Amino acid sequence: RLASTTLGYLYRHAGRGPEAEALLERTIEDTERRIEAGDERWERRYDVASAYAALGERDAAIEWLARAVDAGLPAPAFMKMDPLWTGLLDDPEFVRLATRVAERIAGQRQIAGQPWE
Repeated sequence: RLASTTLGYLYRHAGRGPEAEALLERTIEDTERRIEAGDERWERRYDVASAYAALGERDAAIEWLARAVDAGLPAPAFMKMDPLWTGLLDDPEFVRLATRVAERIAGQRQIAGQPWE
């Protein structure tokens, strides 16, 4: 995740809402520009999703998290351990996305002959 997203999250929890919002919105804009310029990595989509989660914008966060999953987000633990997602861990759509990632990883391990979790 981008440092600016983490800083925005910390600002928000420290009561510095306007600074947090400005930083997170700038992070979203900058990252979306990178994506539009051809950056195909899942990390960029996860960065946008995380920034929206830090802003408390559930629908946009889930939409961008789905894009990160589609682009190859590698592990459901990555999603579940990130404090930005704490408020969404029980959200049915979040659970569905985490399950999709876990199933994809399990399938890849089975193909590779590595059955461990």
